[in-house]
Amino acid sequence: MIALIEKLSVKKIIFMIVLLFVPLFLFYLSVPGLWDEDESIYTEISRQMLLRHDLVGTYFNYEPRYDKPPLNFWITTAFYKVFGMNEFTSRMTSTIFGFLCIILVLYFGKRLFNKRTGILAALMLGTSFLFFIETQMALIDTSLTF
Repeated sequence: MIALIEKLSVKKIIFMIVLLFVPLFLFYLSVPGLWDEDESIYTEISRQMLLRHDLVGTYFNYEPRYDKPPLNFWITTAFYKVFGMNEFTSRMTSTIFGFLCIILVLYFGKRLFNKRTGILAALMLGTSFLFFIETQMALIDTSLTF
């Protein structure tokens, strides 16, 4: 098994990891509805960005709110523009940043130690329950982790 891992290229490993986690992360992305208080606030900020055509200011209940970095809201607003406003597109930003975190952990583990360590670390992160829950919610925590 170890010899097989050492023979695989990093691109093939990333492909296998994405193939493993895409169905897991995307399967129930729109179920349940928005249930966390912060999740509702962040989706409303992105919705107001789209409706106001204002990507500079972040507004909640039509009042300025500048306590969070806007990158997550910008990406979610772009997804709203392309795919429409729903739970799935609200949570897609967290899921994409979750995939990127797994790939980043793979690269760091490979670079600091070896390929096997990188793969194991990426698999552990991807199957971690709390990380999985964070990638399924429209929160900015996953994007800040990346």
